[in-house]
Amino acid sequence: MDVPSPPTEETPLERSEFPLLELGILGGAVSSPDYPSASRSRLRGLGFPNFRYRGKLFRSEENEGTRARLIGHPIYKLDFSFGLNFPVDSNSSDVRRGMPDLDFIGELGPRFKVRLRPESRDWQKIELVFPFRAAIMSNFKYFQDRGFTFTPGIQWGHKDIFCPRCQLFARVSAMFADERYQEIFYEVAPQYVTANRPYYDAKSGFMGWQLFTGYVLRIQKFQAFLGMNYNRYDGATNHPSPLFQQNYNYTYILGLGWLFWQSQEKGYK
Repeated sequence: MDVPSPPTEETPLERSEFPLLELGILGGAVSSPDYPSASRSRLRGLGFPNFRYRGKLFRSEENEGTRARLIGHPIYKLDFSFGLNFPVDSNSSDVRRGMPDLDFIGELGPRFKVRLRPESRDWQKIELVFPFRAAIMSNFKYFQDRGFTFTPGIQWGHKDIFCPRCQLFARVSAMFADERYQEIFYEVAPQYVTANRPYYDAKSGFMGWQLFTGYVLRIQKFQAFLGMNYNRYDGATNHPSPLFQQNYNYTYILGLGWLFWQSQEKGYK
């Protein structure tokens, strides 16, 4: 199989039919568990600025997220991935009552992707993904390093399904994390031991499996997103923790967006 050469100065990037920059707003709702394996879920509303940028190096699009064209190759890609865990009041959780609250946990890091079947058409992709992210816990008064996560997996995407510029996608991945990350959710220090909550020293290792599926609908300047995340924790390293409550979690996501401004200059493919 012939592998196309990466872009060079002799093969400049082509202009796209879409604008270089688009600005808008994005809002929605998320129903998610308090933490991995928690038995309680909460509904939260979200709202924040939204943008699309299609530059030569940096890109942010509805189909492939925010990334940098650090490796200009049709098969191998290096971009960024991120994650977020919402804060939790421990006194609202029976198993965590009396323990410190869980603050925001943000995750950010590089993601290496390998496209399988590169000879297939561009409207359908199957990729191996290897995200490695650093975690930071914060209540915006302090910032604390809380280790690393690694979630290798395989993802599939199908563009222009049901309508132009719409996309259906799915991803299956395994979840691993170091001790500093896992102790956020599963460690019980001596001062928090009770009759029903024995001491537990959290360990690094396997956290579980994740299945995510979603659909992006875009019509002119408006877009909608539906997503569902299903996690299984069978065989998790910290399954013996007294804070570990159940072997599965669901997360549901609904998002609505409006792009109200776009540049006259066209972006790059």
